[in-house]
Amino acid sequence: MRVQVEPEQLWRAQEILAQDRSQDVEDQEGCEALVCPRCGSCNTRYQAVGRRLAFLVFLGLDFPLFPVRNAVHCQDCGSLSRLDD
Repeated sequence: MRVQVEPEQLWRAQEILAQDRSQDVEDQEGCEALVCPRCGSCNTRYQAVGRRLAFLVFLGLDFPLFPVRNAVHCQDCGSLSRLDD
């Protein structure tokens, strides 16, 4: 991120940018945590599935044949579940 500020306001700009406002955004916009279908944990993250294979096929054939799909990776049990598009 690039921000232009007056030199005498630099300290204030750095202070504002250093604040963690993620909880305010979640409170205002809402947040739906992805739940692991295997263990029910909310400790999950998005992961692209098939990206490596699609890239290798693209390099070999110069044409993308395999789609990249999104999945949920559970940090607790390690399962990988595809998201329905």
